[in-house]
Amino acid sequence: MDGGHDGQLACWLASAPVRWVAGSGLALVVAQRAQRLSRRAAMPASGTRPDAFLDGWSQAISDGAWLDASAAAVAVADWASGRLRLGSGELADRAVDVTLRASVVASDVRCLADLNTRPRLRLTCTREVVAGLAAVLIGDASVRLADALAMDLEDAAGRAAGEALVAELLAQQAA
Repeated sequence: MDGGHDGQLACWLASAPVRWVAGSGLALVVAQRAQRLSRRAAMPASGTRPDAFLDGWSQAISDGAWLDASAAAVAVADWASGRLRLGSGELADRAVDVTLRASVVASDVRCLADLNTRPRLRLTCTREVVAGLAAVLIGDASVRLADALAMDLEDAAGRAAGEALVAELLAQQAA
């Protein structure tokens, strides 16, 4: 990276949205909950289906339990990446990933407004996109297509986890 990009990254990392998300400490809570979900599912990482995670995600959205929705989204992302069993190092990495994804969401004024006024609708739509990608991935995708879909699914689920975490922060702020 050149100096200009380093400076832009440093500036963004010091921005109010990143400080807001990181300062909450909720990303680690989400990563820990996702790890417990994966353990409870007691499925080996290969050949599993994300149905239980997607069902739990729907229920969490219905209940307004944004941290649980975020954790379910992380579990789907972990399933897509083939990393359902996270060690302590990977758990910290996942928390950083959720922090950065939620910070991107918190930096997006339109997304922030949507999550503030219509969190259930926004999170349900995002979950449906992820569920659709998962259904295609589980179907008869070629190996090359499956790899690309898995990366897209992991990215979409990670972003969804960030959205749900920001919805929780907004709810806490409103309370």
